Amino acid sequence: MKRFKPVYSTLIVFFLVVSLQAQCISGDCENGTGSAYFEKGVYSGSFSNALPHGKGTFTGVLEDISQLDSVVDKGTFHHGFFLSGSRQITVSYSKQYQDQFSAVQKQNMKKRGSAWLVPGRPGKTYDYPEKRVPDKRKSGNKETETYYIYQAFDRQYLYWTGNTKRGVPDGTGVFENRKRSIQLILKFEKGLLQGSAKILRWTYPDSLTSLVFANGMITELTTVDSLQKKLELKAPTTFHSLITNPTLTGDFLVKYPNGERYLGDLQNGARHGYGILKGTNGESTKGYWYQNMVHGEAIYSRANGDYVDSGLYLFGRFTKGIAFRAGQQPVNIPVCLSGDCENGTGKARFQPEENSDFTETYSGNFVNGIPNGYGTRTMQKGKLYHRYRGTFSNGLLKGYGEILANYTVIQKLNGIFHNDTLVNGRIYFDDGSSFEYDTADNQVAMYARMIPIVFGAMQTKTVRGTGTYHLKSGSIIKGRFNAANGVATGVYTNAKGISFDVGHAMDPTYSKYGIPNSYQADDMDDVVKVIAQKITQHDDQQRKAAIYHAQLRKREDARQATYDNPAYWRKKTETVTCSACDGEGKITYSNTYGGDIETQYVDSQGRWRTGTIKRTGRTYTTRTTCSACRGKGSMQVHSETYVGP
Repeated sequence: MKRFKPVYSTLIVFFLVVSLQAQCISGDCENGTGSAYFEKGVYSGSFSNALPHGKGTFTGVLEDISQLDSVVDKGTFHHGFFLSGSRQITVSYSKQYQDQFSAVQKQNMKKRGSAWLVPGRPGKTYDYPEKRVPDKRKSGNKETETYYIYQAFDRQYLYWTGNTKRGVPDGTGVFENRKRSIQLILKFEKGLLQGSAKILRWTYPDSLTSLVFANGMITELTTVDSLQKKLELKAPTTFHSLITNPTLTGDFLVKYPNGERYLGDLQNGARHGYGILKGTNGESTKGYWYQNMVHGEAIYSRANGDYVDSGLYLFGRFTKGIAFRAGQQPVNIPVCLSGDCENGTGKARFQPEENSDFTETYSGNFVNGIPNGYGTRTMQKGKLYHRYRGTFSNGLLKGYGEILANYTVIQKLNGIFHNDTLVNGRIYFDDGSSFEYDTADNQVAMYARMIPIVFGAMQTKTVRGTGTYHLKSGSIIKGRFNAANGVATGVYTNAKGISFDVGHAMDPTYSKYGIPNSYQADDMDDVVKVIAQKITQHDDQQRKAAIYHAQLRKREDARQATYDNPAYWRKKTETVTCSACDGEGKITYSNTYGGDIETQYVDSQGRWRTGTIKRTGRTYTTRTTCSACRGKGSMQVHSETYVGP
């Protein structure tokens, strides 16, 4: 089957309504009819397992980094995805991140995050999925096929080349994106995927090796990632979830290259939810996980049962429970060292004695044997330490506090925390610089938390998001930073008060100095020196050029003054030979008449011939007056000569 190669957008995905938990407004938002808020808008209609499923209407936005469209989708939804119906784009906005608008313009504009929304093209209404019929005039009359476009809430695209019935895919066809990093031959029955897929190409981070469907749900799936980690689906999921989240979310069996096996929930390819991790020596961890860390109730045990930790884990740390060791009495964790470690103030240790190379202690307030209230939690291994200090809630920093360390590029996090996560505060680096993190204008958190699972130094400093970066020299940069520590846009101010725009919004007056507008944040002080040097050089060149041109104008003015004075001019009359006519007043012309000529004639047999008739030419000579010399052999020439300075 020939497939038309689309020439429109980049990536692919169906329109996903749901990406976060819904907030029910009215009705039955679990398995019935109701209305609910979702991350990108409001849905009213039929629900199944708390997801839009069946007939309904979604009113919300399609959005990416450069554009936002307000939409109304009416039609059929399938496990949270818009399958078919009508789409109305009520208004389309482009996003502008530089504040270049007047106060009057801003009165009629909206702001989303750090971007201004500028009204763009008018809205439109069309059948969904959008049908495209290739123009044969533009394709050179080649045989092409009709295709259909699905669009996600982040304005990405997926193309279906095949038949439809009553507005939904039906029969066998091809799903692919423009780059063809995904190409699958799939079979639909009344809009629902059935049977095995033929994988033509799947070049996402995880290589897809098998895919089987039943009633629109994936029942079998196997992938292998770049680390040769094999994942096998254990619970049904939707094809749309796989496409929108190719790093995989669901219930999987994971086989690691080192021989470990994990059976349980994954989120974005990480252990997240309930699962069991089994090691090569028979040890296992059974319980709840958070981004590959044991978090919640869990049990760790060795194969022979001589070593068991059972209880509450917080981000990989055994916080409360019972530790069993062969030949020893069970130990309650934490181990109280002094004071009241149950409901009062005391000091406790969070691991058995045998872990002598690593200690974790807490001094402060306890509630039900867990840190609650003000306190200090310290993890230490030799001279390396990692210390949490502030207000704790259920064992985690919550509220004002700080995290200190002496072994990593990050030396301190200071500010407001939520579950050990810095949500608003300042990050201090080992080179003396720091970054004030402005969460009100950040869509992606830069640092989740500092967890010393292994005391290995974080070697790379990362400044990302919106905030104020403090250089060790005392200079500051306030603005938006990219992942490579570069200044995307902002304002630089040094200790001397010198201030100017940097990044993409750099003051255009600096372009005349040949200064580029892209810098690393840590290089800004050196950049200022370069700018100062270039400004000085530029000003010196301008000053010298001004002096030179002033002197030149002075000389020219003086010379012009003498040129205008008749006293500096001498008149002169000369008699010269007229060279135009060889010094004579007459000129001779010679003309010759006659001579050989060619002609055509008829010979004696009646044929045309070409021949030459010879004649004797005669030359005639005439003499006329030479106009250049006016008939004379010489003439007078008058001139003036400048004799001034």
